Amino acid sequence: MRRTILLLLPALIFFTSILPLRGQEPILLLEKPDTKLEFHIEADSTSSGEILVPLEEGKPPVKQLISGAARYVYNERILPVDPKAAEVRTIRLYSKYDLKRSIGDVRQEISLRPEVKRLVLLKKGTAKIPFSPDGPLSWGEIDLVRRDLLLPAFAQVCPTTPVKPGDTWTVDEKTTLEISGLMELNKGSQLTAKFENLVRSGTKEIATLSIKGTLLGQNEDGPSQQKLDIVLSIDVNKRFINFIEIKGIENPLDDKGKSQGTIEGKFTLTRTIENSPILPDEKLSLLKLEPDDENTLLLSEDEIPGIRFIHSRRWRLGRTTGRQITLDELGGRGGILLTLETADRVPTARAFLEEAKKELQDRKAKILLEGKIEKINDQLERFTLDTEISDRKIRLHYYLIRQANGGATLVASCSSDDKTGLGAEVEKIAKSFTITKKITGKK
Repeated sequence: MRRTILLLLPALIFFTSILPLRGQEPILLLEKPDTKLEFHIEADSTSSGEILVPLEEGKPPVKQLISGAARYVYNERILPVDPKAAEVRTIRLYSKYDLKRSIGDVRQEISLRPEVKRLVLLKKGTAKIPFSPDGPLSWGEIDLVRRDLLLPAFAQVCPTTPVKPGDTWTVDEKTTLEISGLMELNKGSQLTAKFENLVRSGTKEIATLSIKGTLLGQNEDGPSQQKLDIVLSIDVNKRFINFIEIKGIENPLDDKGKSQGTIEGKFTLTRTIENSPILPDEKLSLLKLEPDDENTLLLSEDEIPGIRFIHSRRWRLGRTTGRQITLDELGGRGGILLTLETADRVPTARAFLEEAKKELQDRKAKILLEGKIEKINDQLERFTLDTEISDRKIRLHYYLIRQANGGATLVASCSSDDKTGLGAEVEKIAKSFTITKKITGKK
C-alpha cells in the first residue's frame, strides 16, 4: 500500500492584521516547546487522482480512480525521553481519527477504536512506534497513527544557526525522506526552504517558511516523482510549529520512468496551546508510558472476519487462506499455523495427537519425547512433541480450541531449548483466541 506524503494529504489560513517585525534581524527558528505545554491539534487531508493498476497477470494495467480523506483531532503532550531509547516521545488523547480511501471499486474506512484513543508514540530514526497504555492496537491502527508523526520531521527543517527573512537553505536528505515518505532519493532531488517573513499577530511573533522542490526516488511501490509546495509557520516566542500546509502532486513511475498516473493531495494541520489541559502530570503519573511486553501487544481481528487474538510484535501475520492463518516469528525462530473448524469437526485431543504423530512419521521425522495431554481450561487443551527433523531438534506445540461458535487447531514450532520464550507466547496466543462469529460448513 502506497505510504507517501500525499496519502496524508482545506485552505491555507493566513494571519490577519499583520505588521512587519524587526526587519532583517537574524533569529534562531526553533521547534522545542516547553514540555509542560499541552497542544490541541486538528488536521485534514484529501487526495484524488488516477493510477494504472495491474488487475490480471499477463494483461496491461487498468486506469483506476483513487481518492482519500482523513480528519484527526487530538491533544498532545511532549514527554521527556532518553536519547538512547528514542528521539521523540509524546502522548496523545484522540477525540477523532477517521480515514476513508478508495482505489477503483475497493473502498476502505478505518477509525481508531475508542478504547485505545490514548496513545504513546515514539520515534527512533525512521521507526515510528505507537502503543496504547489502555490495550492492544491492531496493525491497521498502528499504520493509521504513525502516518501523522510529521511534526518531528518538520522540526528538523529549521536551521541550527540564526537566519533572517529572505534566507534559503537546502533541507537535508534524511528530513526530506521523512517528509516525502520516500525510501531513497535520486541524485539532484532536493527540497529548498526559505524564511519568507516574520510578522506580529496580536502579541505573537510568527515566522513563516516555504519549502518547495521536485523529488525523484523510490517508495515501497517503486519509482515515484513528487512535487511539493509546503508552508510552515512557527511561534517564535513559544518555540513550536503552529501550522503546516502541504500541497503535492505525485506521479508513480514504471521501471522506464514513464508516468503511471497522477495523485494530487492537500494536508493542513493547526496546533494551538490547550488552555484547559486534559493530560495533566497527575494523570500521566498513573500510566505506563514506556513500552513493555504488555502494552505493545497487537490485536488481530480483521484478517478473517469473526476471529480475534492477541500476540506480541515479534510475530507477523503471514498468509490467510480459507480457514487457515499463519504467523511468522520475525527472527525466523518459529511459526504458527491456525486452522478453523466447525464445532462438530474439532477432533478430540487423543485423535489430534495420533494424527500429529502419523504426519511426523510420514515425513520421516523422529519423535524424541511425547508430552502428555493437558487441559488448560474448558475450551483449551494442549500437548507437545519433541522431534528431530532433518537433523534439527524442534519442539512442536499443539493446541485444541473449542468454543460455542466453533473451534480451531493450533500448531507451533520452535527450537527444543526455546531460550527466547516462544512457547510461552504461543500459549498466550491460544488463550486469547476468540471466535466471535459462528463457523459454518461453508468456506
